[in-house]
Amino acid sequence: MSSPAEAAKSLWSSVDANPTELEHLQLHGTDPVLPSSFALGGAAVGCVGTVSLSAACFLGERTGRNTPDRAILASADITEAAISFRSERYLRINGSAPGALWAPLSGDFPTSDGSYVRIHCNFPNHALAALKAMGLPPTADRAALAAAISVRRAQDVQESVEANGGCASCFQTLAEWKAHPQYSSLLSVPPISVTQLVHSPPKSLPPPSNRPLSGIRVLDLTRVLAGPVCGRNLAAYGADVLHVSAPHLPALPSVDPDTTIGKRSCHIDLTTEEGTETLRNLVKDCDVFLQSYRPGSLAARGFGPADLASINPNITYISITAYGSEGPWSHRRGFDSLVQLASGIGHEESVRSGQGGAAPRALPCQALDYATGWMAALGTIEALRRRAKSGGAWLVECSLARTAIWLDGLGRVEQGFDAKDIDAQKLEHMLESIECGMGVMEHVKMPGRVEGERPAWALPPPTALGEHPATWW
Repeated sequence: MSSPAEAAKSLWSSVDANPTELEHLQLHGTDPVLPSSFALGGAAVGCVGTVSLSAACFLGERTGRNTPDRAILASADITEAAISFRSERYLRINGSAPGALWAPLSGDFPTSDGSYVRIHCNFPNHALAALKAMGLPPTADRAALAAAISVRRAQDVQESVEANGGCASCFQTLAEWKAHPQYSSLLSVPPISVTQLVHSPPKSLPPPSNRPLSGIRVLDLTRVLAGPVCGRNLAAYGADVLHVSAPHLPALPSVDPDTTIGKRSCHIDLTTEEGTETLRNLVKDCDVFLQSYRPGSLAARGFGPADLASINPNITYISITAYGSEGPWSHRRGFDSLVQLASGIGHEESVRSGQGGAAPRALPCQALDYATGWMAALGTIEALRRRAKSGGAWLVECSLARTAIWLDGLGRVEQGFDAKDIDAQKLEHMLESIECGMGVMEHVKMPGRVEGERPAWALPPPTALGEHPATWW
């Protein structure tokens, strides 16, 4: 098993940051923190720690402060990090959970070939697609869906659901995943890819007060869960984050308040000429463009990396995908739970927990989503640091499947399933209540420290998506 320090080092190396800067990072705690065979605590604290360090370094560069040798600029605690990787579980509005985290039709279903397939139906359009693929009416329930799936092969179900615009994944072993061409394609890129799009002069920023990203403008065109986590993190460090949705896109009240805290939210309909022009105007004055659409989707509308670099030669473009931007699976829709099955994680957890691998077992948190969101934030801040020094527009790419490979590479935790869940006292330390338009919201605090201070959000979440104008402030 890799240590938290080794997890952090691997991420720092992924973005090609100065290795000596790691001397200024302090990590606390070791695995196991959550019941799992995977090093979830180490992964979480490695992510939180490196983002905290990058923010601290950027703050020092913007203020011109010299860093004493071996001074601790950033720190992170493994339990706090693990709690933050499950923040959606702890969200409460006026004392109650705002909704179920999983839709009735989402889940793992046994198939006729003795395997399983997972269907993701948290969005209504994906639920309708799954039902249509199985020849069922829109009103069919879970029992009817299970019966229809049970007489089909897992691969056939996956292909049919995806052909109808839905989201599904077959249950694979780690060996099967490693033999797949998509695995080989992903191995050719680092967990966090940072590349320069165009050359341009450095962009100066006014010195911040005590928030590393103050004055940084971020357009956040993401939904569930990695992308919104990235934007939420940037907001906690002081960035002005404008979340962009559209009236025809479904909301998820069970998680949206947790991931839109610190952001403003507007509606822009990119199917209209007016909406396209509005977004282009916002791009001209933004620093970061964050999106999690499938590869090619936004480029088809004129909002690919090269398109935006031509509009704004100082932009940092963040692209988060399920299976990467290249390879035979790059076009596939995907979510954390689906990638867990496809990448062998569900099988590994089942085997190592004593369940034998006959049925999948999920991780105790959506680690691929959260880790990818933090990795994207690390890539973003490192790209901004490069822009400040040498200029240019930058492209940052992360994917859930590449994160799964990174997590697997951290090794396994002996007796990991002996770990108890987060106890109430430690959890209470990480919760705070704020007033918002929905009432009183209890949520998880931001983990990590920058120069001894915990980052925090300056704004409550919007009462509803789209409540703010599509303008900068």
